[in-house]
Amino acid sequence: MTKPHEIEVRSKISIGLVVEGQLYPAWYGVPPHQVIMLDVLGTEVPMNTNSVEIVRTLTAPAAPAAPAGNGGLTKMMSAQEVAAMATMRGLKGGSAVSTSGSDPLAGMFETVATAVEESVAEVGVPEPEEEVVQEEEVVVLASGKYFLSSFTRGELPASGVDHIIEVYAEDRFPEAVRADIPSIDKNYWWDPNVLEACHMAHQLNVKSLLVGPPGTGKTTAAMQYAAILRQPFLRLNGKMGIDASSFLGFLVPSSTGAEFKEGMLPMAMKNDYMMVIDEVMKIPAEIMMNFQTVFEEGGCLMLDEKPGLLNEKLVKPSSEFRLYTTDNVKGTGDDYDKFGSTQVHDGSFIDRIGITAEVGYLAKEVERELLKSMFPEVRSRTIRRFVNAANLVRDGYKNGDLPLTLSIRGLKVMCRLLHSGLSERAAYIMAYHTKLSDDKEVDASLSFIRTVKLKDEPYVLEVEEVDGDSGLAPVVPEDKKAAKMPWEI
Repeated sequence: MTKPHEIEVRSKISIGLVVEGQLYPAWYGVPPHQVIMLDVLGTEVPMNTNSVEIVRTLTAPAAPAAPAGNGGLTKMMSAQEVAAMATMRGLKGGSAVSTSGSDPLAGMFETVATAVEESVAEVGVPEPEEEVVQEEEVVVLASGKYFLSSFTRGELPASGVDHIIEVYAEDRFPEAVRADIPSIDKNYWWDPNVLEACHMAHQLNVKSLLVGPPGTGKTTAAMQYAAILRQPFLRLNGKMGIDASSFLGFLVPSSTGAEFKEGMLPMAMKNDYMMVIDEVMKIPAEIMMNFQTVFEEGGCLMLDEKPGLLNEKLVKPSSEFRLYTTDNVKGTGDDYDKFGSTQVHDGSFIDRIGITAEVGYLAKEVERELLKSMFPEVRSRTIRRFVNAANLVRDGYKNGDLPLTLSIRGLKVMCRLLHSGLSERAAYIMAYHTKLSDDKEVDASLSFIRTVKLKDEPYVLEVEEVDGDSGLAPVVPEDKKAAKMPWEI
């Protein structure tokens, strides 16, 4: 019979045996999860060697992996555990066990175990290393500063950076313009990437473009960011027939002959407003050229029509003035013929837009949760059918099969129509379907009604205390939902 090899004992003791190339458990016949294995190091130790000498011949190299077919047998155990198992087997200080009998290996295993048990007292049991648990560092921000994730229910942007957003003091702006600070909409669901774009544009003082399909909340995003910062907000709608005076100002009769009334742009520039130009790509390029310098870094505005000296015509931006723009396209035209008044703009203007962010529709589960929070009296299954119908419409719009989309605005109207007793089907038809005229478009819309199974019976509102039919998956982990939003602190 092959003799056992050296065993390794350091902070852990492993026991096992290799006999004729086969790896055997120390406790022969014991289930694998209770097995201790012998570390084979290559030096033979006679069976009659004193147990203390066995321990003193221990070497440092790690044991080789167990041979194929014996996976799961190896288990490292402490010296105390080895001694305890030896005691369980009836092995008391140095007692020899006969190797004779039906299982000649059993005695050899037990002899090795006995040697280890007797050696524990002399060698000593190493004190287990105290596990050092590193506590997660808690960052406490100063008053008026918030992490970006506190507005996005814990979600981070694709960059992985949790930016620090610093809000203005309540008395930072003159009282005359504080009325233009928007209120925070607690139901607004921030896309962390969009919030990051708004924040970086503000921090770096570069012009930005929020682009996306109708009804995705582009203007609302800019307005809600102004609400977070407590900054006055001004919105100007772009359109094809607009003239420069709408932006810059114009002469009006006065007692002295004529007086120049400044437009919204110079007013915003002088008074630290955050200004949004909606549908900026609908403004004719020749009009945009009148104030293209404003889109430059630190750019000023020249009011050519204003009487006076050159320095009286020049408008310099105040330190906190910020300019955002929104549109459905990016300035190179409309390839799908969906936005008839869209203009193709000069490349030099587009190049002056420092940050562009795409604003898309909410994910289904988020949109359902949002609508349910706004209309708790509408059944969850109804909201689910409405959102499913809206997503079919949006897919058709994206693919060019439908000329109009169905945004969250339309879904809100559909929910409100239910209050008048209209059926789900009637609410959808009144809010969206009747806008279509082409036969193919009408047929496609009707197919959506059948696909999502909108009900045709008059709707009865019902407040559901327990939502057992919503099928809504949790959007945000509970630990993140529990955190108070900044406006609740």
